[in-house]
Amino acid sequence: MLSMAASPSTVLVGSNLTYSVSVTNKGPSTAEEVSLVEELPASVGFVSASASQGSCSYASGVLTCKLGSVTVGVNVTITAVVTPLVMGAITNVAAVTCSAELNPSNNVAAAVTT
Repeated sequence: MLSMAASPSTVLVGSNLTYSVSVTNKGPSTAEEVSLVEELPASVGFVSASASQGSCSYASGVLTCKLGSVTVGVNVTITAVVTPLVMGAITNVAAVTCSAELNPSNNVAAAVTT
């Protein structure tokens, strides 16, 4: 399961905007080769990213986090910090994949800020 929140919900140009993405394995077995891909909007500048498990890299507007194996009941948190470059609504979307997914319907999340 994937969820995302943005903080603050209203942000000024040039201020930090933090996306917190949670990846939770609801079972029934360990998820292997888990990856998160977040195509950051062109209206933001990348500042940093980290994961509570695994590692993240950023290139050409795409944040990729390789999370490895996620056991049942475990929650992995990815924190991405960006800076808005222009005024207006910002929509950020992330998706998670793994080697053998039983329920892909809950693997995409989005957050909108203004």
